[in-house]
Amino acid sequence: MSIVISLQSFVDAFCLTICQKCRDENSSGDCNYNDNYIALIISIFPYILRFAQCVNRYYYTGTRVFLLNMVKHIIGILFCFFYWFYLNGKYH
Repeated sequence: MSIVISLQSFVDAFCLTICQKCRDENSSGDCNYNDNYIALIISIFPYILRFAQCVNRYYYTGTRVFLLNMVKHIIGILFCFFYWFYLNGKYH
C-alpha cells in the first residue's frame, strides 16, 4: 500500500526533527528507528485498517472477494513483521 511508504517517511521526518546529531550531519543514518516498535506499528496500521474494512464488508455482503482481500492484507502484515525482524538482525 502506498500509505505505508508515506507513514515510514513520516517516521524518518520525525526522527530527523528530534535527533540533534542527525540534524547536524543532515542524514538519518544514526536515527535507527527500525529497532523501534513504533515503526512496526506504523507500518502495519494501514493493513489492519483495510483488513477490518474487508471483514466488515464480508459480514454485511457475504461477497467472497472480500475474503481474498483479507488474505492479501494478512500477507501484508506478515511481510511487515518479517521485514522488521530482518532489519533488526533477528533472522540473519
